[in-house]
Amino acid sequence: WTTGGDPGHRIQGVVNLPLLKDRAALRLVAYDELRGGYVDDLNLRLSNVDRTTRSGGRLGLRVLTDGGWTLDLGGAVQRLASNDTQYVTAGSLMRANRVREDHSNRFSSLAFTAEGPLSDGRLQTSTSYVRHRFSSRYDASAALSAFDENPSGVAVYQEGVRTEMLGQDLLYSSDAAGPVRWLAGASASVTRINSP
Repeated sequence: WTTGGDPGHRIQGVVNLPLLKDRAALRLVAYDELRGGYVDDLNLRLSNVDRTTRSGGRLGLRVLTDGGWTLDLGGAVQRLASNDTQYVTAGSLMRANRVREDHSNRFSSLAFTAEGPLSDGRLQTSTSYVRHRFSSRYDASAALSAFDENPSGVAVYQEGVRTEMLGQDLLYSSDAAGPVRWLAGASASVTRINSP
């Protein structure tokens, strides 16, 4: 319960599922959260404007092969959305905006890792992909006073960014039992950012 605001909730769950005895297992995680708003906007005549929701989940799969290899596949998704921002006038839980300042944030990732013996060494390779999108809106009406002594309009600042990243790591190391230890690796990544 939120004093002077709306109620909220949080639900979380984890499940571990053995698929093949001593060979493969799956883990699932899911969550859903609601934070009830508590900020009132006098200008818009709205109560508890800053309601926020967050939901998502993770998945992990591990497989052990006969050849001594470990294969891991993992993924995650999350969505966060706020109907309005949470800042207020000093000493109160109220404010007076001219527009709602909503926010949306979406994230997803996928990763695959393989590690095992190869020739006289050990190879580890990892590939990952990340996608992140967010957008926010702000009431910029107060900035109009810099251009007009008696501003009467509404100014809105909108931002949004889309990011995608693909990464690859490769590591080859010597057998720990050998007299000489060595290690070689390479890494590469590509990122694309779009801000309309």
